[in-house]
Amino acid sequence: MREGHSSENKILIQPRKNQPTMTDKFVLRYFAIRGKAEVIRLTLEQAGVPYEDVRFGNEWRESLKQEYEEQGITVFGQVPVLSVGDKHLCQSRAIIRYLARRVGADGDNIDDQYRVDMIVDGVEDWMMTYARLVYSNSFNQDLPYYKQNIPASLKPFDRLLGDSAEYFVGE
Repeated sequence: MREGHSSENKILIQPRKNQPTMTDKFVLRYFAIRGKAEVIRLTLEQAGVPYEDVRFGNEWRESLKQEYEEQGITVFGQVPVLSVGDKHLCQSRAIIRYLARRVGADGDNIDDQYRVDMIVDGVEDWMMTYARLVYSNSFNQDLPYYKQNIPASLKPFDRLLGDSAEYFVGE
């Protein structure tokens, strides 16, 4: 991140005005870790959407996975799953895109929507690079390389944000 810019507590996509209110009950189901559900949680929090955060551990393998499959909660037998009323949404990036559309943070036109999708996919690629470090058997050996390369790996996002923009998309 450039000097003088901080993404902490700051939305980088400006939502559209006059969005519909969220009246459905939202239930997020995932393991008791941040993982793939964390961006979903952050999106819900940023949008001010109340939700139930159901976290679990070993019971997933023991019984919950089969129970969710039998109840039609999971489509691919995976989590995270975001239940919105009686609908069960799966695949983390599809859930994030759904929420962005629902709260008006997906851009006002097709060009903005493309830019949002491109940035989301770029962030996913960036995260996967660092996930390799987190799950590496040689974490301590690999860490200095990653620390050294983090600033350079964020330069594309800096370029996309531009010199004076507060948001990747929107005004």
